This record gives sequence, C-alpha cells and structure tokens, in this order.
Amino acid sequence: MKPGVIYRGYFENAQLLSMNNGNGEDGQQVIISIEDMETLIDDAATETIYDLSVNNQLTDKPLAASVIDNSEDKHTVVRSKQVEINIFSGNGIDLSTFSTGGDLRWRVKIAVNDLNNIHFIGYLSTADISMDFVPDPALITLIATDNLGLLGEVPLTGFSGERVTGEQKLSTLIAMALHKTGLDLEIIAIHNVREENHPDDHLFDSIYQDVKTYERTTTEKEDCYTVLEKILGEYCFITQWKGRWYIMSEDEISDPTVYPARFDSEGNFIEFLSGDTFQKGILENEDLQWQGLPDPPPLVTLTRPLAALMHNFRYEFPLEIIDNIDFSRGTDDIIPIVVDMGWHIHRYANLGAFPSTGDKDIVYYAIDTGNYYKFIGLSYEQVSGTEIPSGIAYVWEDWTLERVGGGVVNSTSYIAKIFQSGTEIDRYGVIGASANAHRVISNPVKVGKYDKFTVSVDRRLSDNLTGPGQQTDFVFQLILEGNDGSTWNVDDTGAWSLIDKFIEIQYNRDDTDEEEWANVSVETRPIPVSGKLRIALYQSQFTSAVQTQFANLRFEYIAFINGSYQRYPGHQHKISQALNTKVVREKDVFIDNAPRPSMKGAMLVADGVDFVPAGRFFNWAHVPTPTEDHYHPYGYTRAQAAWNQYNRQMVMFDGTVIGLQSGETDGEGLPNSPDLLHRYVFGDVDNTTINRFFQLLHYEMDYNLCTWRGFFYEVYNTAIGKKYDDTYEYKYLSE
Repeated sequence: MKPGVIYRGYFENAQLLSMNNGNGEDGQQVIISIEDMETLIDDAATETIYDLSVNNQLTDKPLAASVIDNSEDKHTVVRSKQVEINIFSGNGIDLSTFSTGGDLRWRVKIAVNDLNNIHFIGYLSTADISMDFVPDPALITLIATDNLGLLGEVPLTGFSGERVTGEQKLSTLIAMALHKTGLDLEIIAIHNVREENHPDDHLFDSIYQDVKTYERTTTEKEDCYTVLEKILGEYCFITQWKGRWYIMSEDEISDPTVYPARFDSEGNFIEFLSGDTFQKGILENEDLQWQGLPDPPPLVTLTRPLAALMHNFRYEFPLEIIDNIDFSRGTDDIIPIVVDMGWHIHRYANLGAFPSTGDKDIVYYAIDTGNYYKFIGLSYEQVSGTEIPSGIAYVWEDWTLERVGGGVVNSTSYIAKIFQSGTEIDRYGVIGASANAHRVISNPVKVGKYDKFTVSVDRRLSDNLTGPGQQTDFVFQLILEGNDGSTWNVDDTGAWSLIDKFIEIQYNRDDTDEEEWANVSVETRPIPVSGKLRIALYQSQFTSAVQTQFANLRFEYIAFINGSYQRYPGHQHKISQALNTKVVREKDVFIDNAPRPSMKGAMLVADGVDFVPAGRFFNWAHVPTPTEDHYHPYGYTRAQAAWNQYNRQMVMFDGTVIGLQSGETDGEGLPNSPDLLHRYVFGDVDNTTINRFFQLLHYEMDYNLCTWRGFFYEVYNTAIGKKYDDTYEYKYLSE
C-alpha cells in the first residue's frame, strides 16, 4: 500500500560547485513531498498529486532544516531533526488542509534530484502549523520532525504494542524504541566495542539486557526517549541521516575510517559495511567555506579542561525480582466469582443468577431490580444499604501450576481480584481444591554464590477446618538450580540442603481460624552455588475440599558484594589528572558489568543455554587484534572514551557556512551533505585549527540559499592524540 494523496513541490536551490573557480551555478532540484498516510491505495493504483510548484505556492524560503536540540554537550544522546516548509495558501490549500489526523498522518520526505535520494523523513506536527491571518496568498508554515523528540511521551512496548519481557538484545530494544517514531528505518551503528567472547559480533547484536532495567512500574516500561538515553548515554548519539537512523560513538567520530554495522528496522543484524570516510572540509574557494562579509566571522571559544570525570552505575534490583510478585498481572478473565460479606470466595457462579436448588453450605448473591439478596439454600434475605463486593478470576501470569511429583494437573490456579464500586479492594492468588497436591512455581531469578534472601508470604484457606491435633503444613519452597547441575532447597532455619525441604506452618485446627491470614517467612543462609532461584507456593496437604490462598509475597535480595553484605549503592569509574581546576563531570550511567545479573543495567550474553554476565570488552575499531591489556569492563572503555573529549582545552566554532553539497552522494549512492556524522577540518590554518578535527553538534540549514549556521566542537588533535594513562580508579560507592 502507498499514500493516495500527495502534496509535492519542487524548487531549484542556489548550490554552487567549486565556488569561485569559474564553474558558476549548478543548482540542485529539491523535492518536498507531503503524503497522506491515512489515505492508502494499492501500489498499482495512481496517486492524486497536488503540485505546490504551480502558481508560486512555494515561498522564497521554501525549506529549512535544523537540529532541534541546541545542546553544546557532546554527549547529548538524542539529536532530533526537523524541517520547516513555507508555502502560500490558495488553490484549495489553507491552514485546515494539514491540520487533521494524528501524529502519523502526514509523512514528509525531502529529496534532492531524485525521489529516492532521501535527505529527511518525518511527520508534520499539527500543533506547529501556523498561517498569517490575511487573504490568499497567506504564508503557511509547516513543521515536520523525525519524532525522536516525541519518544518521551511513549512507554516502551513491543513492535505490536505488546508488553516486553525477559532478556532482549540491545539492538532489539533500540529498534522497539525507534519504532514509536512511526518511521521503520534501517539502523546503522558505528560503535565497535565488542565483548571478549564475541569478538566477531557487534555489541548491539551480542549483548542482552533484562527489560526490567527499563521498568517504570511492574506493568509499564519507561518512555522510549529514556531507554535510548540509558543504552547510549556517555558514549554515543543517535540521529537521522540519509533516510536511516545512525548511531555514532563519540570516540570513533574522529577516526579516519569508520566501520558501520547495518541492522534492519526491527534490530536484526544484517551485515558489517565496508570502512567509510565521513569527513568534510570547510576550505576557501571550495564547496564549503565560511560566510564572508558583511556577515560576522565565525566566533571561536575555548573550553575548560576537566580535573576529573566520574561515571556512577547504581545497584538497583527490579521492582519485581520475582515476576508478578504482587499478583497484579492476570489477563483473560476466567469467570465471575461470588463473594460473601467476608469477601471470601465460596463457589464459581454467574452473578445475577438465582440458585435453582438449595444447598445450605453455599452462599450466593443475586440482584433483582437493584436490590441485593443473600441466599443460603433456598431461603434468602435482602441485604440493605450495602453494595455486595464482586470478583473476577484471572489467568495467573508468570507462575506455572504443576502437580507435585508429576502427573496430570487436576487443580486450578488463578488470581482473584475483588471489586467494590468499580475499585479493586483485594487481590490474592488461589490454588483450587484438589485431591492431589499441587503448587504454583515462579519464573527463575539469577542469583550469585553467597547471596542471601528474606522471603515471606501470607496464606489462608477458604474455609475453617476442624479436627483435633497439631498440624504441620507446607507453605512454600525455595528451589535453587545451581549452574553446576545441583538442586538445593532451604528449610525453616534458612539452611540449604540437597534434599527436599519446605517452609512450613504449624497450628492446631481447633484453636486456629484457617480463614484468617497467617504470615510465614524465612531468612536464608548464604547460598552454596550461583544459579537460578524459584519460589513454589503449595496447596494445603491436609484438605482436598478448600482453596489455598496467598497474598503479600515479599522477596528481599541481600547480595554478597566486595566480600561483604554491606549494601553498596553502586560503583564508580573515575579518571582524573593533576590540574589546577575544579571542573568535574559526574554522570550516572545505566548499563555496565554489574556484580549480579539480576540487577538493572546488567550486561548479559547468551551461552547457548542461558543468559550469563558479559565478560570484558575491547574497541575493535582501534585494536582489531587485542592483547590482554586491551580487555576492560565496559564502564572503563566508556569512561576513557568520554575522558578524551574533556581532558584538555578544546576549541569551539560558531559560524555561517556557504554550500550545502546537496547533490553529492557517497559510495552507496546516498546523500552526503554536511551532517552530524562527519568530522570536519578547517582550511584556515592557525593555532585554533591546525591538527584539529571538529564535530558538528547542531545546525540551521537553508535549502534554497544553501547557507547554514553550525556549531562545531573539537573532538581530536593529531598532535596530542588520546590519553589512557591518567589516574583511573574503580571504587564502590558508599551510602
């Protein structure tokens, strides 16, 4: 399918080739297409195209492009772009033409010379449309963005809007976030740090993270803008270029040859591309040169070098170390459940239906002409002044019902949610009555040797039992599946054993009301091996006629880090130099080699069986054949890369450039106009330019006059190079 309605305009820009060398004007045809994505037709059908070029509907400044965020911090992660289109009203076009529909109705494509030579893709922002309040022809200003800036409003979900769980590749997480822009574009990554056990694989294709890293609540993830910032922060930036998403490492932008990796729009690795040169020169008498008089000359400023750089990685466990620990997630309701005045479940029944037979042991509720009735057997009484609570049984997500010892499962399990006046007032997990013992078991959580835990849960039965004698009943079990193949359980004292052990409850039937909640808890001793831990909740073993109910499950992880159980809030990578300045850069980072794989931000790799902690890393672009000295934690490589952007005085230029090179293409035949991915050299040689390369952080480009104002920040000096011998310190943070 393709858009059936397109507004398209053409203009010839003022691009010059080989300025002042006698070649004269060599303008390029710029094409503006505004496509209605809510009016789709078959690919073989013919579009309706409204030509904006006729009757002079394009103004003398028809198109300008800019970077939305003018931040002068090199490590600004998301660098969103926009274009401004200026047209005149008339011929049936006015403010209302593009003002209806959602954020993804009007797709904008900017191309040069050929419709496939894409410079920009985005969507009109209906909130930013404006028109002069005068008779036709009135100036209409349209703003289209790549929607990167809107990602702060959209929680992370899967490509179809589904909840994302488990371990995901970094490339998949990035692609899921970018999908919310409405632009399904290829992703090109120039970030060649690789994990030691996957030296031939791209970082984004080999490293996984548990998506709990990005949880906002137990049911909702953080916004997609934040996800991108956390994955790429203090190392890379992302922008749109050539109709693709580009991710560039600040550490590699100064390299003479860059090595891109290509991913599809869903984050699947496609190939490593050939080494390429992303370089532009701003030189006198060439295609790009500084604007001369009467405009002001470029403004040159200097930065202050840092005394220290600190990257802090916080040790945070997810809100749900145990999946669905609060029994909040249950979908696909099974059946309404009837609730008595004590709000206990007694029997499945359809609310609103009167009983046809009497049974003195069953309590029903029914509604007749707005009145509530309580039935016991065939007798009933009206319940006045009280709204009877109602309930729904839901499929119990992330927990598995199984029969103890194996065999056919002949019980039920579900989450009961009780409502009154439309508000949830109670919630608990249920294992149904059965003559056979059953349990529900949680998804596993990765744990480390010597770690400890405290676990507690409330348990009750749906009926009070009678009968003499002291009883001991199973409540829950902690099951540790060691990475060495061993299986361990813990007993009531917290000790681990290779034989079955249970956390139990003891009570006297005659003296205990089993319909009341009873809390059972344990604090374990240090676990003997690293592995995966599960919690199993058990059906009562003493009755086959009642339900076993659970609530308020609690799990506290006490990690053994740095030889102790001290609660460290995180660790820090710090690089410093002896310099008479107080300028420091301290930032939180969100992915690293974490001391426990279940922590937020932990970097994981697949070993063919499970996801295990990542090893050390090296920069393949700089050292394709590493030796032992080149392997380091990811946080070290990131800190060193950032440090080399701030550890000395650097030069910044802010000025106007003539020339857009709008018709230039690269080796792939794609546009190669000046952009954020290039490194720049300046032809005017003095102490502020010699031996130096610069990065373009933001710009404003006039596509008609082919002039643009840019802000350039030094990224490398060939006479100095990069330093890796300043004082490095790794330390644990204290409370």
